Amino acid sequence: MKKRNLLVVLSLILTLTLAISYQAKTLHAKVGGGDITYTDTKNLAPVIFSHESHQKNKLQCTDCHVK
Repeated sequence: MKKRNLLVVLSLILTLTLAISYQAKTLHAKVGGGDITYTDTKNLAPVIFSHESHQKNKLQCTDCHVK
């Protein structure tokens, strides 16, 4: 009986760990993303900033954004 209880507890711990890990990855993936078009360029054409290329170059948001 004790072995069965231990298996149940371990199964619950594993399930919760996997669920938390999945949720953390999902939340992380939602930060930023997509291209940003900056149109406040006066007489110049709009500038497009690629979120993906910034991530590939391992740039952090705080490298440019102070807030």
